[in-house]
Amino acid sequence: MLRKYPDVMNIEQMRDALRISTKTGYKRRAEAMMRELQDDFEPPVDPNGPPGKAMLFADYLVQWLEIAK
Repeated sequence: MLRKYPDVMNIEQMRDALRISTKTGYKRRAEAMMRELQDDFEPPVDPNGPPGKAMLFADYLVQWLEIAK
């Protein structure tokens, strides 16, 4: 079934192969990116904070979004 598609697909090819809408394709892509970020996440070390206290991933994203503004 997927032999006619390349190993790396764009959204349109993925949509055709999986028979899903473009919106669902982008949603799946975003979910995969979030899973990868969460898997690779290592809390930043705060030299002033108590040792062993880890920052939550959601708090890290909020902090990152403030910096990105």
